[in-house]
Amino acid sequence: MLSLENIKAGYGKKRIINDLSMKVDSNKICALIGHNGAGKSTILKTIIGTLPLWSGTIQYNGRVLTSNPKNNIDYGISYLAQGAMVFRNLAVKDNLRIASFVHGESELQFQCIENIYKNFSILHDKKNYLARHLSGGEQQILAIGMALVQQPKLLLMDEPSLGLSRRNIDKVFDLIVSLNQENDIAFLIVEQKVERVLEISDYTYVLRLGEIALEDNSKTLLREKSYKRIFMS
Repeated sequence: MLSLENIKAGYGKKRIINDLSMKVDSNKICALIGHNGAGKSTILKTIIGTLPLWSGTIQYNGRVLTSNPKNNIDYGISYLAQGAMVFRNLAVKDNLRIASFVHGESELQFQCIENIYKNFSILHDKKNYLARHLSGGEQQILAIGMALVQQPKLLLMDEPSLGLSRRNIDKVFDLIVSLNQENDIAFLIVEQKVERVLEISDYTYVLRLGEIALEDNSKTLLREKSYKRIFMS
């Protein structure tokens, strides 16, 4: 579904990602783990197009992706940025309406928003609240809802557990598994809660200084703890 071939990317003149290749298969959950500053978020931003690709190629279902977030969203890719990126001065319901722009003013848009309310009752209960009046954890749930309301076929998630209580972390990870199995959504997840994401994912890449230091079946990594040597180095 998604293929990165020898990509380089960074900020300004500073290169963060160096000749990196990886892939995400259709209907699979793929994890991306590593030290802070290893380049995990940079990879997601480059895929969605908010950072320019310096060199290499990124292909999604046979299409070469460019640095155009709108086109990439139209193709079926959604992105959950790190840190509850919501429109703080708009109501919860308006955040979801804006995020669902790909559906236009339609019955599908209405149904997609209703499905988010069904999965996250707190958003339904507070749909008329301004986002800035939500707690940090509630804003993160709203951001997740905004990504899901687009009905993506591939969802890039940058630390979905950030700011959430243990109960809501479990709910979000259970929802990821459910969406993967029942709606055939593929995921590429950057996550600091390493063992938790290894439990739900199919395949994992371990990043170190902008390069893939280790990759394997997630259950193998979880069982053998081989990823720990990367974190300790």
